Amino acid sequence: MGVTVTKSEQFAPQNTSTQSHLVDAGGTGEIVGETLVMNFPAVPVSVARVRVAIAAYAARLGVASALLERLTLAVSEAATNVVLHAYDEAREPGLIDLEAAVGGGELRVSVADTGSGLRAGHKSPGLGLGLAIAGELADKVELLQGADGGLRVLMRFALPARAFARREVAA
Repeated sequence: MGVTVTKSEQFAPQNTSTQSHLVDAGGTGEIVGETLVMNFPAVPVSVARVRVAIAAYAARLGVASALLERLTLAVSEAATNVVLHAYDEAREPGLIDLEAAVGGGELRVSVADTGSGLRAGHKSPGLGLGLAIAGELADKVELLQGADGGLRVLMRFALPARAFARREVAA
């Protein structure tokens, strides 16, 4: 476990704005196949809404409770990072973009913003532990910074056979 920081010219934060509501989490988005795509205003109350959305998505997939606890805390820390740091110089709050998908034996979750990105020596509220905590909870964390700002926290969680219950289709 740990955090890898990457400056990515290819990373362009996406502001997905769809009309369907999901799990009544207070954001906008949708599940397409097994992929979750949602966004929320980057305000404190949205952190809980992001946590509810990812928990509902993971439960729908049958993720085991121990993994669910790690997942929701890591995603909460990444969303809190957006609220506290991404748009601190903006007049209006931006968005928290949440994406999740299953593939290759893992659950990949992305929490992204279009804010100011990582800044060295920037003083802001908090203890500065949020992304480090996410790095300890996820099996792998990458911080992808766009050329024009913004940050995507990409977290990967291994899905062992026992942690991922198979859903049976009723005949």
